Amino acid sequence: AMGPGLILLETLLVLTGPSLVQGLGGGRMKPPAAHFLHQSKQECHYANETAGEVRYLYRFIYGRQELVRFDSRRGVYEALSPLGEPDAAYLNGQKELLEDARTLVDSVCRHNYGALEGFFTSRKVEPTVKISPTKAGPLAHHTLLICTAAGYYPT
Repeated sequence: AMGPGLILLETLLVLTGPSLVQGLGGGRMKPPAAHFLHQSKQECHYANETAGEVRYLYRFIYGRQELVRFDSRRGVYEALSPLGEPDAAYLNGQKELLEDARTLVDSVCRHNYGALEGFFTSRKVEPTVKISPTKAGPLAHHTLLICTAAGYYPT
């Protein structure tokens, strides 16, 4: 499992306005509710804190739902919901775009590993965690817990 070295390389958050939103497949969608968010996220996951086993994910999110994902392990765009099926089909049909996406694990993740290696290797210190109960007063029925973490930043 990929875990210790997750780096979110780029997060593009675009608040969608009142105009129509152009879909990836060239179709038009209705304007979203004011609180909806359109996101695309690129992630590099480094297993065992090395550049050996690397996984690249490019995620498309609308509202709070991930619709389409490119995973370098599979090499294709996958629809994660019925709403994402037209976009995944469109993206997989664009051969040049698909080939470019397949190279990103090397050109983005492995290429940038050297700059990030010190960040990974310097984070070996276990944090100090202290949890303390507090009460609002002598007659209070509820107890609040305070969690304090220290010592986890690289030195």
